[in-house]
Amino acid sequence: MICALTGVFPVTQARAQKAPLPEGARIVVPGHGWGHGRGMGQWGAKGLADQGKAYTQILSTYYPGTTLGARASTEDIRVLLETSSDVIASSDQPFTARWSNNSIIATSDATYRYFKATWDGTNYHLYKSTAWNGTWTLVKTTPSIIVFKPGSAMIQLITSGGSIHVYRGAIEAHQGGSSINSINVLTMQQYLYGVVPRESPASWPAEELKAQAVAARTYAARRKDSSRAAGSSYDICVTTSCQSYGGYGTKSSPTSSVTVLESSSTNSAIDATAGKVLMYKGSPILAEYSSSTGGYTAASSLPYQKAVPDPTDSVSPHHDWTASMTVSEIEARWPSIGRLIDLTVTQRNGYGDWGGRVLQMNIVGTKGTTTMTGYGFMNAFAWPGRSNGLQGNWFTPLYWRGVLQSAPSAVTMYAGESKTITVRITNTGTASWPVGGNVHLATNSASSFATSTWISSTRPASVARNATDPTKSSVGPGQVAEFHVPLSAANMSPGNYSQRFALIADNQSVTSLAFTVGIQVLVPWVSEAPDLLTNGSFEPSTYAWRGVGLSASDLASTAFARDGSHSFHITAGGQKSISQTIAFGGAQARSFILGGWNRANGASASGGPVELTATAGYADGSTQAWHVPFARNTHSWVYAERPFTTASKPLSSITVAATFANQAGDAYFDALRLQESQIVNPSFESGMTGWSGSGLSAGEGAQTSDKRDGATSLLIEGASGTKTASQTFPLTGARYERFTLSGWSKSIGSWASGGAVSLSLTLHRTDGTTSVVAVPVDRVAHEWTLDEDTFSSSVGFTSATLTATVSNQTGTFWFDDLRVARTWTVNPSFENGSSGWSGPGSVTSAAASEGAHALALTGSGFEVEQQPLNLAGSAGRTFILSAWTKTAGTSANGGRIDVTLRVQNADGTGSWYSVPFLRSPHGWSYAEGAFTTAKAFTNVTVPAVMSSQPGTVWFDGIRVRNA
Repeated sequence: MICALTGVFPVTQARAQKAPLPEGARIVVPGHGWGHGRGMGQWGAKGLADQGKAYTQILSTYYPGTTLGARASTEDIRVLLETSSDVIASSDQPFTARWSNNSIIATSDATYRYFKATWDGTNYHLYKSTAWNGTWTLVKTTPSIIVFKPGSAMIQLITSGGSIHVYRGAIEAHQGGSSINSINVLTMQQYLYGVVPRESPASWPAEELKAQAVAARTYAARRKDSSRAAGSSYDICVTTSCQSYGGYGTKSSPTSSVTVLESSSTNSAIDATAGKVLMYKGSPILAEYSSSTGGYTAASSLPYQKAVPDPTDSVSPHHDWTASMTVSEIEARWPSIGRLIDLTVTQRNGYGDWGGRVLQMNIVGTKGTTTMTGYGFMNAFAWPGRSNGLQGNWFTPLYWRGVLQSAPSAVTMYAGESKTITVRITNTGTASWPVGGNVHLATNSASSFATSTWISSTRPASVARNATDPTKSSVGPGQVAEFHVPLSAANMSPGNYSQRFALIADNQSVTSLAFTVGIQVLVPWVSEAPDLLTNGSFEPSTYAWRGVGLSASDLASTAFARDGSHSFHITAGGQKSISQTIAFGGAQARSFILGGWNRANGASASGGPVELTATAGYADGSTQAWHVPFARNTHSWVYAERPFTTASKPLSSITVAATFANQAGDAYFDALRLQESQIVNPSFESGMTGWSGSGLSAGEGAQTSDKRDGATSLLIEGASGTKTASQTFPLTGARYERFTLSGWSKSIGSWASGGAVSLSLTLHRTDGTTSVVAVPVDRVAHEWTLDEDTFSSSVGFTSATLTATVSNQTGTFWFDDLRVARTWTVNPSFENGSSGWSGPGSVTSAAASEGAHALALTGSGFEVEQQPLNLAGSAGRTFILSAWTKTAGTSANGGRIDVTLRVQNADGTGSWYSVPFLRSPHGWSYAEGAFTTAKAFTNVTVPAVMSSQPGTVWFDGIRVRNA
């Protein structure tokens, strides 16, 4: 979701790690094997048989420490078939109902094919009928057990549910409390004929079937011995709690043919191993077995039930499985826990993946914890009753959860800019997150900040790396995942937005983690106006600035930036500021603009000032201050500026400070600038303040649709007639003193044959006359271009009117960064190439402090670019010399880097006055000096000097002016 908003943007996230899992979240439970896993794994046994292993080898693998013994192949066994209210028997041929002493009570015939035995708590009752559910006729009442024995066809048992099963041997009706049991009495071999094909597919290899026959015989023999020792009426049951027994076959109706369940292959395996049982210390062992061990058998306290690797279980379709259930299903199953927080396995058997089978686990909720075994959890969601259920107790519960470790609370972008933010999330779930896998950051709808590198319009990024251990290809529980989220403001208008992100495991589950990042889309900020401050944008550090009251966390930061990639970050606490002092000279009043950007988070209206300050220091020791305040509350990037004029007395310095005093929260400052300008609001950052328009329509004037300097420019639409924006300001000039008039312009759809487009300066002279200086602007459509010209007047003047004019034109025109600079230098900013200058330097557009060009000097000798000024005068004349420099590859131990006034005195001697610059590499830096001539002079030359230095020095804005 993207919505417009104002202010700054705190990160909102899911509650802490122990917050409940979302009710819609899915618990995914991968597991291994089907069944208890003790003893022989049937699928693993098949795998061994497929490899050519004999049944004896198979048995010794799964039942280590046992031996093969012998039992009589004719021994009998008593199998409990059903417990119900009666025992109904039939056969396709006559059969008998007998006493337990084998004497016949009755024989069935063609009319009465069905016998039924019941128990009333004292006696047995024998009935006969012509139909299994027909009218029953009492035959005999007796306290003795009734046994149904076959004739030439097997006995059929009609169960209480109406199904018909055919069994070898006899069926005994034996009371069991208030009910009556149907017990199949037959030989062990006959019994196994009905067991082995129910436990192993008859198509499996013969050696596996033999191993199964021995295991089933051993299991039955042990149960028989135990049951008879306890005096039980039966030895074993027919369900999976004993071992599956299906008898000989089934019938769909009393008159239908038999569907045989036995198989020749399994019968052969049983016959081939007749009487063989597994023994330990002379007794049959508890020969348990299960379908699939998952790769490792389960141990018990019995010496022959050890944890044995079972690699051939890999052939099993149950070797690996995945179950799942929702959080709400778990909460419904154990409502006493409240909301589910965790599934924690507290004890495993120590063998295989994840530490083996689950012996004990906790279901942790907001109201309590339930402790259970792995089987307890499995039984609550068991397969096959549940299609996505658990098949055993070897599993690991996986859920996806994360806690936000770090993310930008807000991002600043320029319209059209792309930026990548880094988000770090701690994995507090139980599932690992593969790098580049299915764990994604997601938006709940298509995002307007999406880029072509997003996974989809709602999936910005997957896990980029494991920030805890970058060598790992996944992020395990407790480790930190790093996401790299590209954002694009290509289609976004300037404004404040928010983008919500959520953590999601696609195709697996939802998580509760969600957070919001504020995105402030700004008009691009390009500060082309000359800035007297050095490093006003803190790129890449705090060079040239000094701090007062700062702590270790107060520094140049990349968290937010309005210009470049850094701003200066100040945290709350005490009187804190950063400042920079520029040395000045001369006695005239000088006009400046102080401006800059600020943003704050958590600042308080009751706290101290958040502001910029310019403090002028005068030669007489006095000071004067001007303030640019910012709001004392939470706010996004805002720009503020104010013009000020110093007093008409010798100026020594101006100190610019950014202050965040006795405040809460933190603040950022960027693109701070101190500009010298007689013009108020020369870049229209304060709208039309100081300007008046003529002929302008709605939508014209100061606007942000395009700009060269800062965020705003002057827009004038072409039309018939003349349109202007003008400003009158104090400007004192001596006779023939030079000035430079300059400004940037851009146009689209303009007409070369149309009327004039110009910047003009009307000088109001001391004799009451005026003169006009005009800088023509190209009438053809053009991108931002700097136009400038140098002028002087034969008569002094005290003020001037600056006018931007568009007359009888088509298209649209923009004007920005309009300047009038006092200087005796011709072409001081090299906008007209090297015109007026001589020397080895080259004019380049690769670097510029003001305008679009600068002078570059390279070489290791004495490199000088100079200009004669043709100035003459008397002793006591004061000039101000100033310039900007930037260096690369220079050395602090090298020679001089400076600008100089070389004065030719009238008496033939010479005087030199220099303004030095830092010799080590530095960004654009301003310096000036005031110099008074000691003698009458006939000429002045201004050289830019690079002496005995490596690298390159750039010079710009070299000016000489009257003080």
